[in-house]
Amino acid sequence: MWFTILTVVADQLKRVVAVGVLLATFGLALTWGQSTDQLVFGESKRFRLALPSRTTIPSDQVLPRNIESREYSLAFARRMLVPAMTGSIAIGDFDGDRSSDLYVVLSGGASYLVRNNGNGNFQDFTAKAKLSATGDVLAATFSDYDRSGRPSLFLVGAGGVVLYHNNGHGTFSDQTDKAGLRFKKGELCTRAVLSDMDGDGYPDLFVAFYTDLDTPPNKPTFAFPNDFRGGASRLYRNNRNGTFTDITAAAGLSGNSGRARNAFLTDFNGDGRPDLLILHDDRPPAFYLNKGGGKFEEATWVSGEDFTRHAFFDGVVTDFNKDGKPDLALWSSLSVLVLMNNGKPHFEREESIPLISPPSSLFGFHAMVADLNGDGFDDLLTLDNSGSAHCFANQGEKFREVRFTLSVGAKPDGAITDSRSELSKLSSLVPVRLEGIRTLRLLALRADGRIVVLERQ
Repeated sequence: MWFTILTVVADQLKRVVAVGVLLATFGLALTWGQSTDQLVFGESKRFRLALPSRTTIPSDQVLPRNIESREYSLAFARRMLVPAMTGSIAIGDFDGDRSSDLYVVLSGGASYLVRNNGNGNFQDFTAKAKLSATGDVLAATFSDYDRSGRPSLFLVGAGGVVLYHNNGHGTFSDQTDKAGLRFKKGELCTRAVLSDMDGDGYPDLFVAFYTDLDTPPNKPTFAFPNDFRGGASRLYRNNRNGTFTDITAAAGLSGNSGRARNAFLTDFNGDGRPDLLILHDDRPPAFYLNKGGGKFEEATWVSGEDFTRHAFFDGVVTDFNKDGKPDLALWSSLSVLVLMNNGKPHFEREESIPLISPPSSLFGFHAMVADLNGDGFDDLLTLDNSGSAHCFANQGEKFREVRFTLSVGAKPDGAITDSRSELSKLSSLVPVRLEGIRTLRLLALRADGRIVVLERQ
């Protein structure tokens, strides 16, 4: 009798496994205990990441007000304006232990190199690594620019770029001057992007330029950032000896003026060469095709009306439908769009995602892209102008809205904090796999410097 029962149970288990394999084969998720119409993320019980909190200067109190020219100075800008541009998190494995380490930027406050110890604990490694905890940083990028096998750090912010070389024993050294990366003290940069532009095996560097804080608007009163002029972002060739050469003009990129917030070096047309996309907050994106030989050709105005509809200040490049052609998710204070790439490249809006009025602020969290439901396709999470979350599950060809709930902390009555109040407090929300290719988690960086590790419940 018992043998018969065990045989039946074994047969049932085989059927369950077979169903799971079949679903995985066709890119479908088998998720126990969760509805496909709802995603719930909450604080991780395993991962804890504590950094000193900071006194915040909310951007909605700083940026809309007029600034008197008599009170303005570079010191004023660094003290009041840079902090209002919010923080960021960069991910990389600086010590080679196959765990994701972090560089956390609290703009206007300290910046931290955070080591992932691999056991759920994180360690502030900034002092041990001999890194300066400057408050002028806006973003960081890990890159092995010299092919040493170790990712170094490129920090951008007020004063341009700072390059910290990874020495290989847990310390970094400032190699900015040696590398030839010289900027004026007031030049504000927002992103460093590295990719092998010319196919020589060494990553080249593109620096997104925002404005010169040392050259304020010539008027009695003005507002930041709207009254500040942009400028040309810069492309640097890697000389393969630890130095870089500015080739912006020679590459045909000197006309890319604007307040750049982000950039991507990605092969959009499938010719094996990374093309350049620059996102500004004061004009439509600038798009350049890499023609080889260190030359780029502008293709902005032939890339589609949806692409040039207005200014997009941030976004993500990903292959939403897995056809081998990189697509775009772009957002601004006016809209959030998913643009599909037909390969020419020409970008067209994915209309299964409705138009949503996003938060009106130029800074802070607006949207993110990640495989939130674990089916192998990247989904879109965004906020509307009331701070409510909208999650669109990617079904390969079309998107479907599902409910997204964020459970963070608890109120005195035991009820969870609602998603709207939490998401609207974020500087950024970053997808990360803290243990190699295992479970996706979200790093939520709040304006007060607190980092919350979120995972699917």
